[in-house]
Amino acid sequence: MSTVAYLYPGSGTTPATAAQARVAPVQTATVWFAAADTTATVTHNYGFDTTAIARGCPLVDVEQVTGGSVAQNVSVTKNTNNIVLTKNSVDTNSAGTVQVDIWLPHSILMPNQ
Repeated sequence: MSTVAYLYPGSGTTPATAAQARVAPVQTATVWFAAADTTATVTHNYGFDTTAIARGCPLVDVEQVTGGSVAQNVSVTKNTNNIVLTKNSVDTNSAGTVQVDIWLPHSILMPNQ
């Protein structure tokens, strides 16, 4: 089972609360995937509506930290209060660690949020 460790503003296995998310322009988490893992849910609690999600919010960056080719094999699904990372390969070289940065766009770009 994949493991999510929240680095900022959450901590450990605890994601940011909605109050913390409102004032955090970026949230960072580390996700560990075993070879057999297929998904990981990272909670951001930004509370995006469907219009904002349709516009591409939140902005997400996935960076390889260790392991095989996991970063190249991850797709991202964006939701109101979380993102779901789906690892598209379960071969023996697909285990690894990624850092996920979730960005809250500036209000000038998202005037309705």
